[in-house]
Amino acid sequence: MSQSGGELKNLWQILKPHRPSKMQFTVLSVLVVVTTVLELLIPWFSKNLVDSISVDGVAMSVLMTLLSIVLISAVFEGILTWYGAKTGERICTSLRYSLIGKLLFSKVEAASDKHSAEYATRVVNDTLEVKTVLATDFISLFAGAVSLVAVVAMMFYLDWRLTLVLLACVLVGFFNYFAFISDDEWYW
Repeated sequence: MSQSGGELKNLWQILKPHRPSKMQFTVLSVLVVVTTVLELLIPWFSKNLVDSISVDGVAMSVLMTLLSIVLISAVFEGILTWYGAKTGERICTSLRYSLIGKLLFSKVEAASDKHSAEYATRVVNDTLEVKTVLATDFISLFAGAVSLVAVVAMMFYLDWRLTLVLLACVLVGFFNYFAFISDDEWYW
């Protein structure tokens, strides 16, 4: 366990000079929050659309509002995906140049000329994995966490008693799952 912690510390030291700036992180955070809020407004306005159906038909104002929210949400989702990929690609590129530069100018015997292509390929593949984690997985995790908090808050607003019952059921399910799982069934 301590060796794993040391390896993780070394990884963070390598990634530290290449982390996104505070401005980039702020822009990504704002895009995630705006996109999540817009995506949570869609069911809200869908409820209003269903409630507005009458003998005369559907209220066009509610339908146009819902359509506008869907389009704006799609635009923000696209901007979030593009900006996250751009930020991840910048980090990946700078990390790749740094690691390959250290590899080329290293004075270690293991980094001889005949093995440098293999090491460079490993660096490229490893930095692509880092890019995948930073550009897609981390953003999805952050968006999911924001969405979960927003959904629970919306549920409390709509019906706090039912939300408490639901959360209690989820907690009981988690306790049951972890109480009956054996040590050899752990996946992490």
